[in-house]
Amino acid sequence: MSILRDPSPDVQALAARLSAYQRMLLGKAGMPRWFALAYPWEPAPGRQAHEAARLATPAQGLLTSSPTYLGAYELTPLGERVAAVFLVNLCQDQQRAETLAYALTPMQRSVTCLVATLGVLFAAELASLREVAVANGLANPEYGVLAAHGPADARTFTLTALGEAVVEELLLGVQHD
Repeated sequence: MSILRDPSPDVQALAARLSAYQRMLLGKAGMPRWFALAYPWEPAPGRQAHEAARLATPAQGLLTSSPTYLGAYELTPLGERVAAVFLVNLCQDQQRAETLAYALTPMQRSVTCLVATLGVLFAAELASLREVAVANGLANPEYGVLAAHGPADARTFTLTALGEAVVEELLLGVQHD
């Protein structure tokens, strides 16, 4: 069984329960092995050290103390599997954002960039019903670029994480043109 395609629901659930900060720490702890670095990961004093110690408890079991470096941590086999789950998802989301950014129509790009510029877009601020329909379409799960909040007559739109990645990809495309 490939570590990257771990079907275990326990591993998937554990990966989903971690905060973004904890996922970042697992990524840092895995880098020395993934990139064949000479030294294991050592958390900074304070929050990083506290969270690393929590991830190394028997209840979590995602990190283990390094046997050769005091205060350093390494991923356990379970930590490696959990890190692989969110790294694969991250890669798939990035690939989807790249594909979606160039599949959007000019009107969809315009509405997406407007939401990115304003932060929160009120449907009443849009100039036409067509733009409102486009924004509603981008909030559809098929796209997932925008999040729609509130009732239809007072709806607001914000970017989702995928929407932010799409905008970033659009901006990178503009820089290269």
